[in-house]
Amino acid sequence: MQIVQKCGMFLISLFVVTAPMAAASQTQTPKKEFTLSGGEAQKNGFSGRWLNLIYEEAFKRLGYDLKYVGVPLSRSGILSDAGETDGEIARVPSYGELHPNLIRVEEPSFSIRFSAYSTRKELALEGWQNLTGKDLNVDYVRGVNLITSKLEHYVEPDRINEVHSNVAGLARLLLKRSDVFISGERNTDELLATNEAFRQKGIYKVGIIEEVSFHAWLHNEHAALAPQLSKVLQEMKSEGLVAKFKIQAK
Repeated sequence: MQIVQKCGMFLISLFVVTAPMAAASQTQTPKKEFTLSGGEAQKNGFSGRWLNLIYEEAFKRLGYDLKYVGVPLSRSGILSDAGETDGEIARVPSYGELHPNLIRVEEPSFSIRFSAYSTRKELALEGWQNLTGKDLNVDYVRGVNLITSKLEHYVEPDRINEVHSNVAGLARLLLKRSDVFISGERNTDELLATNEAFRQKGIYKVGIIEEVSFHAWLHNEHAALAPQLSKVLQEMKSEGLVAKFKIQAK
């Protein structure tokens, strides 16, 4: 009789302990991870911090945990095209022309400016057309398709050079190996203001080449998610969150 009672008490206590755990597992659905890639230099700068805040919140609202990975920019395109990542966090509106496996999220994150930098303060390079006929050696970061497609119309091919990062591009200016470096303005300005190798070393912003919007791009298998993400971004902007995140990212 005592054995039966003890067994009964054990079963009751076991039920009391495990029942809340079972209930919790039923109510807490684990979030799925969504991986977006982007250029490592961008990820480590102001734009990357801002993008991370924006999309971390956006995907949270859609039931995902965001994983933002930084790799060389050209590598980011290879990974997203192959479906090894779920997409890319920030590319220009025309990116899909060369990447048919990707779907654009119509609502942009924000706009960026591609600007020209040089040690030659007298240069005035407002717009692509002002690069024409000046015999300038121009550098830009490998994998920025917008610059690749535009430069060839204004600068001779043997005067165009790709570098792997903003740091490399600015360093080549100081070494007089190039005349102009074209890159995203926010991250480059941050480097010029904070990196001792470049701060007050005579590198100047000599013109705004083009302003474009930044969009997330998702692999085709996530096509149904693109309009949902676009709607969430619109909601976040109307709530003032994207502007708030910009301040936090500085």
